[in-house]
Amino acid sequence: MKNLLGIFLIIISVSVFADNEPVDVKAMFWDAETFFYEKDYKEALTIYNNIVESGTENANIDYRIGICYLKGYNKNSDKIKSIRYLEKAVQSITKDYKEGEITEISAHEDAYIYLGDAYAINNELDKAIKAYNDFKDITGTTDKYYLNIVNRKLETCESAKKLESLSIKFTLRNLGGKINNKFANYDAVLSGDGNTLVYTTDMKFYEAVFYSKKVNGEFSTPRNFNIDAHVDGSISSVGISYDGKELYLFKAGDDEGKGDIYVSTYDGVKWSKIKKLNKNINTSDLERHANPSKDGKVLYFTSNRKGGYGSLDIYKSIRQEDGEWGKAINLGDKINSKFDDVAPFILQDNKTLYFSSQGHYYNMGQNDLFMSKFQDDSTWSTPLNFGYPLNTTDEDKFLYPTSEQGKALISLASEDGFGDLDIYEVTFYPQETPSVLLKGKLDNKGKEIDVKVTANDETIKETKSDKEGNVSVKVPSDNIKITFTAEDMELAEKSFEIPKVYCLAELDLSDVKLKHANNSDLSDNNNDVSGANTTKVTNGGSVVETVAPAILFGFDKAIPERYKDELDKLAVYLNNCNNILIEIAGYADAQGDEAYNMILTQKRANFVKDYLVSKSVDSSKLKVVGYGEKYPVSIDLNPESRKYNRRVQFKIIRDEEGKLKVLLPEIPDEYKIK
Repeated sequence: MKNLLGIFLIIISVSVFADNEPVDVKAMFWDAETFFYEKDYKEALTIYNNIVESGTENANIDYRIGICYLKGYNKNSDKIKSIRYLEKAVQSITKDYKEGEITEISAHEDAYIYLGDAYAINNELDKAIKAYNDFKDITGTTDKYYLNIVNRKLETCESAKKLESLSIKFTLRNLGGKINNKFANYDAVLSGDGNTLVYTTDMKFYEAVFYSKKVNGEFSTPRNFNIDAHVDGSISSVGISYDGKELYLFKAGDDEGKGDIYVSTYDGVKWSKIKKLNKNINTSDLERHANPSKDGKVLYFTSNRKGGYGSLDIYKSIRQEDGEWGKAINLGDKINSKFDDVAPFILQDNKTLYFSSQGHYYNMGQNDLFMSKFQDDSTWSTPLNFGYPLNTTDEDKFLYPTSEQGKALISLASEDGFGDLDIYEVTFYPQETPSVLLKGKLDNKGKEIDVKVTANDETIKETKSDKEGNVSVKVPSDNIKITFTAEDMELAEKSFEIPKVYCLAELDLSDVKLKHANNSDLSDNNNDVSGANTTKVTNGGSVVETVAPAILFGFDKAIPERYKDELDKLAVYLNNCNNILIEIAGYADAQGDEAYNMILTQKRANFVKDYLVSKSVDSSKLKVVGYGEKYPVSIDLNPESRKYNRRVQFKIIRDEEGKLKVLLPEIPDEYKIK
């Protein structure tokens, strides 16, 4: 139905523009709404934009366009285009929204929620919090459904702030252009020997499952499983047996919100026709994910059947002697929350469970990846968030563990990828006990610095820096305080609230300033951006011409050596301007891991933002973005040439006064990109 309906409506919507005939806005609106309800948001967006181009724009059209950008795309650069439309939409909302009516010119009240989601995806968490609270305050809703959702989103914003305080270590490897293409590729599963790869591709008019066999160490050209197994309509991959002979698939039902789990078996030559699993697994409700244990005796799956703790819950079923799956057993409230808990995968130890959840503590997005372990007392451990930025403020739902510990398959929307979503192999560093590695290079003046770490007033670690000032100490995740002492040096302290995450993370101590005897006044280089000094810097209200130069960073540093004078002048300008918005963009050189550099550039940009906010600059005037290794301004020749690429530079998005000038780094001619 989606195929024929889509083609038919495309012809109609194009024909209204043919031969300069009058535009039938009503017909276009109905076409767009049809695509919208079919969840074909990209086609709907095209027609909504055509309506705007024809001269018809109102809060309802802006509302629809905003949702299309938010739901129809995977890349953040596309999703955040929704912001400007939703910002306009919330200017005119109605309690009596008429769904699908062209006469409706106001937006639904939930436009505030979508706006909050868009802000959160763009990591503008304070704006997201305001939008969610505006929904509660302005609408005055008492609807428990909406209140539960919004209150949960407010909690995730606060969790995101904590989780983003540290970055876990991981690396990514794109599976390449043979597997990834211009479409969205996702839900990848891999046999235990690593030789059978299966994944889903969102084709133009349907979801197709593809599979590839490894030959001489390389994956073969993928084949379309839908065609080979004679499947009618869309299906998606959800799991595979360890030996690669059983493939588990999801197929949506005819009714919205319904669907079942199917299986296909491989006989060494071809895949069988898909077969629906029995009634212990499938019900009249929704069963969405399923994957067996290594020995094939237990199936972990998700269902929203009655009797669960939330919407979608995780269950297990034990295979019977006749090969059929037995009664469904809910994994309990340690795993299942009052929201969705999905995509369960049990590791080869038959104890460690990876899954995705909307409802657990320290949840920073719409879905986050979690780990829990089945313990000796037959209970599940408290789930641990994988950590930022493997988890983001968007949706992170499907992480398939490979047979090698600390490796998994994941789909990501990368600006440098082959398509809308690419499949990657991710390597991370799991921990039995949540801990963090504190490391950095201190300005030690040749001394050994004594470093003491305390938690709850108890000393948990003591160490010393080396003579070059390098210090590295692994400590458990907790609220900790670190003190630095040495001869002829004032005591220095730094405190952290370290969230408990599953993957190893690092915290940089290089920004700690040590005051040695005979040091000059350190206030010129004070790196404390905590906001303790909140005196607003202005020049009496007058706006004068101001320069915003690029800020350069040392190798692998998130804090620059010189910045105070330049940023203080910029803060004065920003505080004296009402209608201004600037982009703070972080960049890295091309040394090291690409994913790590992306994180580093976000840290650099956020440092500059935090400093400006500490000078009472309104955060709504600042937009932060990290570009990683992209957009170099200097050639990659030597350490001297690379330093110009390690920078934060500014971009004026809006400046009513027009007196701010942005400067790029001053680059010697021999290093300039010709």
